[in-house]
This record gives sequence, structure tokens and C-alpha cells, in this order.
Amino acid sequence: MEKQTKKLNMRAKKVLVALATFFTCFMCNGCYVYASTNFGENIGNWFLDQLFWVALCILGFLFVGCLAKKAWVAAVIIFIGGAIILVIIKAPEQLYNIGLNLWNIVTNGTGTGE
Repeated sequence: MEKQTKKLNMRAKKVLVALATFFTCFMCNGCYVYASTNFGENIGNWFLDQLFWVALCILGFLFVGCLAKKAWVAAVIIFIGGAIILVIIKAPEQLYNIGLNLWNIVTNGTGTGE
């Protein structure tokens, strides 16, 4: 019975941390700054900014979990993959440049990629 109570308390703590993270990311932000005539572009930028911080929190939790389990290979993979994901979220136009550079490497610089 005591073991079930401990599991329930741990689940409640995890839910509380998830809710606190959600409200910190979405509610304590200056979204009122984006009220202007170009609403579509501004809301898109706002969502990308929010997505960046949510992804950073998720990757941080995953990275710390891997370090706690001493899963070093998984921690390195999460670190490198997370860095790539965060760069793509923060600057989506960089994805084109990365693809173009990879194409030039594959074709030894003879292809233009277009």
C-alpha cells in the first residue's frame, strides 16, 4: 500500500512540474508585444519562439535523465540531435543552406542544388 502511495505522489509531482513548465513557457511571456497590423507573421514568430523554449526544456530533461542513468552514448546523441533541432527551430532558413552544402559534398561541388 505504501509503495502505491509513493508512486502516486511521484506522478503528482511530475504533473506539477509539467504544469509549472507549461505555464512558465506560455503564460509568463510578453505576447502582448506582438499586437500589430501584421498579425499572421507575428503569431508565427511567437509560436516559433515558444517552440524553441519547449524543445529546450524537453531536451534538457532527456539529457539530464541520460546523465542520471549514466547512458553516455544516448546523452551525446541527444545533445547533438537536440542542437540540430534547436538550430532548425530558431533559424528555419538554415535548413536550405545545410541541404545545399550536403548536396555539394555529395556531388563534389559540380551540382548547384537547384
